[in-house]
Amino acid sequence: MRPRRLILLSAPILMLAACGSEPAEERAEPPATDAASGPIGEAPAVSLVGPEGNIIGSVQGGDSDQGAVMRIEARGLPPGVHGMHLHAVGLCEGPKFESAGPHWNPTEAQHGLEHPQGPHFGDLPNITVGEDGTFTGTVTIQGSYLKESRMKAGPVEQILDADGAALVIHALPDDGTSQPSGASGDRIACAALAPAG
Repeated sequence: MRPRRLILLSAPILMLAACGSEPAEERAEPPATDAASGPIGEAPAVSLVGPEGNIIGSVQGGDSDQGAVMRIEARGLPPGVHGMHLHAVGLCEGPKFESAGPHWNPTEAQHGLEHPQGPHFGDLPNITVGEDGTFTGTVTIQGSYLKESRMKAGPVEQILDADGAALVIHALPDDGTSQPSGASGDRIACAALAPAG
């Protein structure tokens, strides 16, 4: 199993009250960029939804020389540390989001960023939600791409296959080793990423 590095950059996000009920894809915001990860905004933002289907944020992605890049913005989450993973199916049916399937694991590795036979591609770093219930961050998934590979060497894995993928936030932290999901608890937020077209 080749080593992979995951980069997660996060900072507090200030949400205006007027944005609270506005769908993420309707907000007029410039594409996000990050010097370490490359451009984000090659695909439209998709809604991050809670268990009742309410929009609580957005996920926007692109491909860089380092791998797929995703920017996550969320509000209304429980404060504290939460597991976050890529799941294999781009379908977010609440309230439990079981429709998103298992973690995205094309190389059949073990789960966990700290597991000796891991991690698999769906393993992402934990996120920390602020006391105000908001989170914003950018994650780079090295060795993978959304729709157009820019990797210069080595085998790569495409995230957006025929049934898409989903980014899922869990109720508890991922412990980094337990199978199959790091004891990260219920799925409390989900963003369906469209299949490659």
